[in-house]
Amino acid sequence: MDKFERKKNMAVPVTIFNANQASVQVQVNGGTQFTIAGTGPSQNWQPQQPNPNPLSFNNGYPAANVFGTLAPNQVVLYSGGSPISQPLSISIPQTQVVNSLQLYFFFGTTTTVSWVMLNSGQPIAWGTNLSTTALKSAASVKAPRGGSKKASKKR
Repeated sequence: MDKFERKKNMAVPVTIFNANQASVQVQVNGGTQFTIAGTGPSQNWQPQQPNPNPLSFNNGYPAANVFGTLAPNQVVLYSGGSPISQPLSISIPQTQVVNSLQLYFFFGTTTTVSWVMLNSGQPIAWGTNLSTTALKSAASVKAPRGGSKKASKKR
């Protein structure tokens, strides 16, 4: 077995980091939810990770708690049993040799969730989603009544 084959058969570490003060429940590709504690001064503001860590990687299709390359991975963040945002849709490039994956997520405001996926510390995917608070707020805004009025012409 050559070095490449050994590397192919080795487990790839996958970690999700919570860089927020609030603890969050996470679900990856429909898998079992797990909790990641929040961070703060007592942790020296270091992002927290799940313990134990149920995640893994497969150079194929995503599965429950398994990140994959052949389809987008769906990560849902929950607080108090309710989704914080729409699912984070994370595509890992098929051409990428994956050595280790790190997913960081951030609540920039009450209206957005931002995230970045790293491979051995290098960004490979990132995005920002609207929070459910922002989506509910946008849905409750009513369209103006009546249409636009045409200016009447005077003769």
